[in-house]
Amino acid sequence: MKILLTNDDGYKAQGLLQLAIELAKHHEVHIVAPDSERSGAGHSVTFWRALNYKEIDTKTLTDGKLDVPCYALDGTPCDCTKFAIEHLYLGAPFDLVVSGINTCLNVGTDAIYSGTFNAAQEGTILGVKGVSLSTVDTDGDYSFPIRFFIENMDDILSRIRPMVTINVNIPSSKEEEIKGVRVVKGGHRTYNDHYVKKDDGFYTKGAPYDQSNSPYDDDCKAVDCGYIAITPIRAIPRDEDLLDDYIDVEWAL
Repeated sequence: MKILLTNDDGYKAQGLLQLAIELAKHHEVHIVAPDSERSGAGHSVTFWRALNYKEIDTKTLTDGKLDVPCYALDGTPCDCTKFAIEHLYLGAPFDLVVSGINTCLNVGTDAIYSGTFNAAQEGTILGVKGVSLSTVDTDGDYSFPIRFFIENMDDILSRIRPMVTINVNIPSSKEEEIKGVRVVKGGHRTYNDHYVKKDDGFYTKGAPYDQSNSPYDDDCKAVDCGYIAITPIRAIPRDEDLLDDYIDVEWAL
């Protein structure tokens, strides 16, 4: 397969590079990733300034373990996917966009804010299958999340519907801490967010609440209970049931 790799942590991130090394053993891998950290960029794209990119030598980044085309773009994660598909590789389509591996989870409503997830979602919107990968507690070692994805990649990809992105969240990088796998819907991830004032302004701080006892069978509960969560997410929401709430309104014109 021809695979586009991207992320929101930047082209130097170990989650991306280690995944690229393993995928490149059996696939044609190309990297287009942000030139710096872009976490929390959501599905934003750049319109009002020029985008620029530079070619990166992956052999230097990986002590010779990886030799694939790599470009660092001074834009958002979605810019990277869009720029790769619609410019850098225009006319040479990809079979798959993989975003990650991110160094924190992107479950439930995290996906709205996540540059990682939305870089994969942009691929879906542009007609390429998209998968987002996230994990935690790696200590720099992504071997288990990588192995899990590669060994299950065919099953994941063969079931992707058009305009659906697969969000994979692995709650530990240590295989012995994983209880199993659950395919679940996205949930509502809640945080104890607050703002901390420093000399140069305010910073967002906070951590997610434990949702292991939640009554809802969703990805938030699954990861907090120690399960890998696989969540198919539509790029275009199907909310026809909401239309009935307005069917009897007599609109003023």
